[in-house]
Amino acid sequence: MRVIILILIGLTSLVYTANINGVVLDNNTGLEWQDTYVDNNNSIKKTTWEDAIKYCEDLVLDYKDNWRLPNINELTSLADDSKSTPLNSLFINKIDAQNYWTSTTLTLENNYNFAWVVYFGYIGYSQNSKTSNNYIRCVR
Repeated sequence: MRVIILILIGLTSLVYTANINGVVLDNNTGLEWQDTYVDNNNSIKKTTWEDAIKYCEDLVLDYKDNWRLPNINELTSLADDSKSTPLNSLFINKIDAQNYWTSTTLTLENNYNFAWVVYFGYIGYSQNSKTSNNYIRCVR
């Protein structure tokens, strides 16, 4: 098990814990993040929004089956703004500088065919058609 420690004004706080079962635990939020893609030749899954929702709902990882697609706030919590590329470095399957699906759909009138994505080349939001292919990282 790998551990990253954040030191704030003399206080030591355990932030993330890498789980040997392919899960990264955020000790601040209690969220567990998918960090294995053995079902996809160890490559981060890339698919449409509807397939991303289904993929996370069907995922069984670390003997748990209550995985889901993260909302926009949960997904951006993985950002590490102290780095030149704001990605959390704990993950074995690194977060590529690409768009990742969120479960957050566009709420503008008549735009239900779009969902928010987070771009990890820099932390930015945009909307994509739900038929576009973007990356997935499930949470529970």
